Amino acid sequence: MRKNWMQGGLAVLCAVLALTLFFQQRRVEALEQAAQTYDALRNECDTLRMELDSVKADLRETLERETELRAELGTRPTAGGRAAAYAVDVEGVDLAGRTVTLAVSVDLAAADENARASVVTDAAEHHDALETPLIRGEDGRYTGSVTLPLEPDDRVQMRLLTTVGGAKYAETLCAHHSLMELLPVQLNSWSGEAEYADGKLIFSGWTFRPEDGQGGPAEIWEPRLELARDGAPWMDFGLTEEADACVQTPDSIGMDCQEGDSIAVNFTCTDRYGLRYAFSAGWWEVKNGQAVRHWPAAARPGLRWE
Repeated sequence: MRKNWMQGGLAVLCAVLALTLFFQQRRVEALEQAAQTYDALRNECDTLRMELDSVKADLRETLERETELRAELGTRPTAGGRAAAYAVDVEGVDLAGRTVTLAVSVDLAAADENARASVVTDAAEHHDALETPLIRGEDGRYTGSVTLPLEPDDRVQMRLLTTVGGAKYAETLCAHHSLMELLPVQLNSWSGEAEYADGKLIFSGWTFRPEDGQGGPAEIWEPRLELARDGAPWMDFGLTEEADACVQTPDSIGMDCQEGDSIAVNFTCTDRYGLRYAFSAGWWEVKNGQAVRHWPAAARPGLRWE
């Protein structure tokens, strides 16, 4: 009788222990799930912080440009010396010398055929300001050429100097935060996804729309999707040109990655002058089993001298 009582007590105790272990296991799983949710939220906060920093940088540039424009408006010349219209276009590129030649054309509001004009180009990071005389053509338009080093980080400002009827005038024609803004290939629109699963970072659905700086499709050659690991080019793939877009082919690309790896997505192409561009579409960091996205620090491209 006593033996049966002890066996029954042990059975109850084992049941209580099993039930306790079951609830403890459920609690551990809940804590693990909460930890994963916390890590995901922290990664999302890191991404949002990067996006906020990028927006702040754009806002600073906008405010700087607004200050420049306010200063320009305060010193605008009278109608006689003002540019009625102007254009700045790439005229040629010296790949060996790594320089770009810009064609400048200006229509003056003044009808005086004896008016003189010149353009002062300032890219102070690498040389002093250059003054280039503009020659008046039979159509009344003033034209000239300016050659500058191809330095992506150079800020460029062009000022028009005119002499009309003995009076001298000056005004800012244009100001750019980077010389790259004047080149014939720009990238303002792209889309695509990256996902980390089973030890692979999978890139899918990438599409790029290069423009010519005037809102139209750019004339390019050899468009490619490049993946760079830890800052070094690792592999690249050809893109299929469809209408005004360059589309990833194949649609999905997977690469083995591990914790701590960083993978960048670049769009590369060549323009009609032989310049090779590399536009950043952002980079991904494998962190806590997820792919954390980081946006590019700048919209301007890098140049490849191969």
